[in-house]
Amino acid sequence: MKGLDEYIVQKDPITDTDFSQVVCDVVLDYVYGDLALHVLSTVNIQRPLQYITIGVLSRKEVAIPPGLLRSRDITIRGSGPGAIPMPVLQQEMKKLVPAVTKLELLEAHSVPLKDIAEAWQDKSLEGKGRLVFIP
Repeated sequence: MKGLDEYIVQKDPITDTDFSQVVCDVVLDYVYGDLALHVLSTVNIQRPLQYITIGVLSRKEVAIPPGLLRSRDITIRGSGPGAIPMPVLQQEMKKLVPAVTKLELLEAHSVPLKDIAEAWQDKSLEGKGRLVFIP
């Protein structure tokens, strides 16, 4: 996909996915669960890693061993409705909303979720807006 440095396709089971070849600064995690534990255990950390958990699509909670956190340069953060105090959010929205209205929106192309693999590899869609995967 255009705009990404790298991406990895998850395998099943997740432990078959090789994250050791990835060097990154930031991970945005919408899945959590076993994926989070595997990424934190295996990703190649050459610089401090910011691991931001945004969602729990896996619907599974996991315990991150304290030894893992002590042995790697990882900062774990959460992003969600409770992460920003409401007065701060309201103040930022006063600046954000006018800025967003000036943006030129990208054309969206919807693709059935069952066709995600083909769409992800389809070079003809690059630079033509954004993909929206639908059920």
